[in-house]
Formats: sequence, C-alpha cells, structure tokens
Amino acid sequence: MLGVIWALSALLAFTEGQSSTTVAPLSSAVYTVIAPAKLRPNIPFHVSASVHNLPAPLDLKITIEGPADNGQYN
Repeated sequence: MLGVIWALSALLAFTEGQSSTTVAPLSSAVYTVIAPAKLRPNIPFHVSASVHNLPAPLDLKITIEGPADNGQYN
C-alpha cells in the first residue's frame, strides 16, 4: 500500500492545453486516481485518472515513481 501512496503522490503533472503553461488553483481543481493496491513486476495494470472543475482543457502525464523493495529508487 505504501508503494501506491508514494506513486499517487507523484502521479499527476498538469499542462494546460493553451499557449502558456499554468496550474489550476488547488482550491478549485479536484482529481481522482484509481489504481491497483499493489504493483507487481511483469504484470500489466491499469490506472484511471480524471480531473474536475477546471476552466480549460488539460493534458495528463501519468508516471509511477518511488522506492523499490530493494531500497533503490525507480
């Protein structure tokens, strides 16, 4: 479970789809992420992410990062 929390904390990067790059104010934007409780090597998994209450279109870049079981950082 700790790996998923760590992954979710670094999961979303926002890039607004207009000429300048801005991030929506934290008080108005709401995001939802659905992911498996455990990630295992060599097994496919699916992640769903959505963002609500934004004034403009948004592109999401989803990455999974965090410490590995052997102490290395992924």
